Amino acid sequence: MTPPTGPEEDRAADRAEDEAALIAAARRGGREAFGHLVRRYERFVFHVAGGFLRERGEIEDIAQDAFLRAFRAIPRFRPERRFYTWFYQIVLHLSIDCLRKRRGARNDGDEATEV
Repeated sequence: MTPPTGPEEDRAADRAEDEAALIAAARRGGREAFGHLVRRYERFVFHVAGGFLRERGEIEDIAQDAFLRAFRAIPRFRPERRFYTWFYQIVLHLSIDCLRKRRGARNDGDEATEV
């Protein structure tokens, strides 16, 4: 016999089931379902990217690019993985790439002034 779950565990289980249904629908091409995922993870993207970047414009660009990449790749998403972890990796890599580009642009500018 399994122990009874409390209201918090019940809500977490409901959210997980709801998310699994949204992901399954999005994998079948459901744009509306993907839109729900966007709304669910929008603050998450800004939080993660904001930890690396400080400029609002860059963070917004990362968010847009992350959701676009996820939308294009979701048919290949493996349901046994956690969407949170998969999407985090997308945001993380885009944020790091943005920092590298910024550093490269700053270094290119430094070399031009040293001539």
